[in-house]
Amino acid sequence: MPVEPVAPAHPAVAIVADDLTGACDSALPFVGIHDPVVVGLGSFPSGGAVASATTETREALPPVAAARTGELVGAAAASGPQLLIKKVDSRLRGAIGAELSAARAAAGAPFVVLAPAAPALDRFVEDGVVSAPGETISIAARLLDSAPLGTRVLTIPASADEARLARELAAADVRGGFVVCDASRPEHLTAIAAAAKSLSPRPLLAGSAGLAEALAEMHRGNRPRAAHSFAAADRVLFVLGSLHPGLLTQLDLLTSSRPVACVSLAELRSARRVHVSARHGSVAVESIRSPCRAGDDGATARALARAAASLLAAESFDAVLCSGGAVAAALCRQLRIHQMELLAELAPGFALARTTVPDAPPLFGLRSGGFGRTDNLVAAYDSVTEGIR
Repeated sequence: MPVEPVAPAHPAVAIVADDLTGACDSALPFVGIHDPVVVGLGSFPSGGAVASATTETREALPPVAAARTGELVGAAAASGPQLLIKKVDSRLRGAIGAELSAARAAAGAPFVVLAPAAPALDRFVEDGVVSAPGETISIAARLLDSAPLGTRVLTIPASADEARLARELAAADVRGGFVVCDASRPEHLTAIAAAAKSLSPRPLLAGSAGLAEALAEMHRGNRPRAAHSFAAADRVLFVLGSLHPGLLTQLDLLTSSRPVACVSLAELRSARRVHVSARHGSVAVESIRSPCRAGDDGATARALARAAASLLAAESFDAVLCSGGAVAAALCRQLRIHQMELLAELAPGFALARTTVPDAPPLFGLRSGGFGRTDNLVAAYDSVTEGIR
């Protein structure tokens, strides 16, 4: 997706992510603290106290990822936010070294403070290694795979002592490079965020949603979090295209316990089946049983988005809920959604946004993959059909 580096009008917080669900995940903790929280696809959104944008470069080659990231981070920095965050995947997917190097240069920061831990997702960092369920990832190796030659990487141990971390960051001899911060608990991320913010000149803060949550709580202080109202949805369209193995189990529980009909991508291409599914209140469209394979370049996600857009054009739905970042982004492009305002978290990791595009339902929900408990889809359905007044 081409990037239009349009700067927002002085947001309190600016965030740049490499995919749509990441832009939402990292902005969601600020909902009710700095409102409105707006997310843009490919360009910075306007009118937000928190402006989060996606470069859509998760699968891009390093030079392309670096160029797009630099343009968007430069626009964000020029808007003069109090806080600038580069969102990264907790498993460090994408051209992480190239993107962060370009982001640091565009922000004019002396170095990058990288804290990819996400304790809520069982992603911890120890001795510069990400420990995730079923895998370990060397952060330095992943960074240097696409960073400029000669880039330095320093690792500092986990600590909840903000003053000690500030001293270590100030003494770090990694100009133009990276300081990787170990963390296994939320208080470690809070200390990292506070220490980095205390430095002048300030390094570029980069991390997963865990770091964003720590920063949002620092901004909230003792103030209560405001709640947004939205009308209960009568008809919900689920668009499920993730490869996560738990998604099928979640779908089975949804269709067996709630009034939701299920139709596959292949069946949805049949006009007869669309007519049958339209008689149900809510519908789940899935490509799980014939999922996108490595190397298909997102063709299945785009096909699922086109099929879902056709159903939305034929029938009236109050909300669409997507599982899978590629599908959510493809559907946004189909519906010409360039900006949305985040309202609430329907279920863990499931963001709900408001749209104002004529061809789209007023409520648009999305999450990354099929993560979460078995009842995640059920919880999202219950939340959006109950509404908040």
